[in-house]
Amino acid sequence: MSDLQYATVAQEAAESIGCLYQHVIEVAGRVFRYDDGGFYDELIRVHHDQCEPSEMDPYPFKVEKYLALYQAGSDFPPIDVCGTTPIHPLYRIVNGHHRYQAAKRLGVTLRAWSCSYKPFVGYGGEVFYTLAKMSETDDGRQLAGLLGKSWCPRCFGMLNYRLGMAVCLSCECTPENMKLFKELNHAKD
Repeated sequence: MSDLQYATVAQEAAESIGCLYQHVIEVAGRVFRYDDGGFYDELIRVHHDQCEPSEMDPYPFKVEKYLALYQAGSDFPPIDVCGTTPIHPLYRIVNGHHRYQAAKRLGVTLRAWSCSYKPFVGYGGEVFYTLAKMSETDDGRQLAGLLGKSWCPRCFGMLNYRLGMAVCLSCECTPENMKLFKELNHAKD
């Protein structure tokens, strides 16, 4: 099964339980999922040695179940990991600890959705990393361009629901803009 087919099936299953990511696309051999807010993840293959679990005590019976299914050749939904940064070089697992433990015991590579981060400087001059939207990374901007998407210059939310709009509806509804809107409407009366 190709990565795109795999991601599409996994996405359909995730949507049935209310997953935020609504779209899956393949671009130049890479598979991405993204939402209408501009957040995106890339489907990657990652060896268990490159991962760091955030839960230390998975349920042994679940790990055994996944171990048996992996050995039988079953495909599973990708795990979710936080992308790497210069200060944290391992993928931190946020969902999929039982699948990870089973894969680790078998020594196999996992498929994982990995988000991107952007650096920012704190008040004390130290560098931190925060979740990046499409508009804030080179890969994201390339993906947005291929999708014909643009984003609000104020909040970086996607503008795909009102093409050609200068800012998103949330930024448009500031108290100042609402006051101006009311004044303009009263002037027409």
